[in-house]
Amino acid sequence: MRLIKGARFYDGQSFTNSIRAVSVEDGKIARLLHEIPKDVSGFEVIDLGGNWAYPGFIDTHTHSFEGGLYSLGVDLGEAKCIADVLQLLAMGREKTRKHLFAWNFDELKLKEQRFPTRAELDSAVPDKNLILRRLDGHSCMINSHACKSLINAGRKPHCEDEVFRAFDNDQTVHWFHNTLDEDTILKAYHAASIKALEGGFCTIHTMVGDASDSIGHYSLLKQHLNEFPVDFVLYPQSFNIDAALEVGADRVGGCILADGSIGSYTAAMYEPYNGLPIRGNLYQSDQFCAVSSPGLIAATCKWQCTALAIARLLRSTMYIWNWPIPISRICAISLSTASLPMMY
Repeated sequence: MRLIKGARFYDGQSFTNSIRAVSVEDGKIARLLHEIPKDVSGFEVIDLGGNWAYPGFIDTHTHSFEGGLYSLGVDLGEAKCIADVLQLLAMGREKTRKHLFAWNFDELKLKEQRFPTRAELDSAVPDKNLILRRLDGHSCMINSHACKSLINAGRKPHCEDEVFRAFDNDQTVHWFHNTLDEDTILKAYHAASIKALEGGFCTIHTMVGDASDSIGHYSLLKQHLNEFPVDFVLYPQSFNIDAALEVGADRVGGCILADGSIGSYTAAMYEPYNGLPIRGNLYQSDQFCAVSSPGLIAATCKWQCTALAIARLLRSTMYIWNWPIPISRICAISLSTASLPMMY
């Protein structure tokens, strides 16, 4: 038995209460104590030193692999100019032997208001595969070393375009992720689990797969679930239902990616972006969405299905990818949705 004391305990409503300690047995809260026992010899006593204590939270939608992986890379969120970016990249070179992941980049926060050039990236990281991702994840840059690696692997990136968007962004990111060894993948999940604990989360619903045809390293992660300090609940994020069935999945879920983002100029628009000859593009056709919708999949397989979509909600019908789903039907097929309403 453990006795946790010396904290401000949240009781489900507030911290203003008379709880002085919590007894824990077999990993579960046994009693809320309003007085600390005089005899604590039967307890392992943990004094939290006046900190705030919450029950463990549940995060119902994460991409723990990417979050953990990039947390081990180079965070560019504090960069104020191109020189800062290059200095951070150069300092981060020793963090990895094969790939260097740089993330949280926002060119609009820089004095120059632009991406670095590939030549500038090469000056900081000439001898390792480098990927620099914009904070929205819908555009990226790579150095010359990575361009050669992709070409040697049979990919055909348009390296004449220094900033990759749409297909080039997706295939490049997937190549970086898919060429990692198992130890690195598991290390990424361990990093994510530690970040979760720091935020008070003990159960993490995480999406595994490329939101297209692959379920990624679902089987690997499933084999190692008991090695993490949090409980991971896995969702194959894929339309490849046969692959999900083969690994014994009982749910599917993830992000329904209708298009990209405005910041990366990949969100689909009726008119071109200002100063650019591009209008973004939809990732899938309406016909594809009607046939491969997560709701129909869930109804067919009797699975739990959760989807996150940028959607338009109007009265009793939700539109995802211009695909109308009556809300009554959503309830009938157990489709959970977390929708971001479009503002007009």
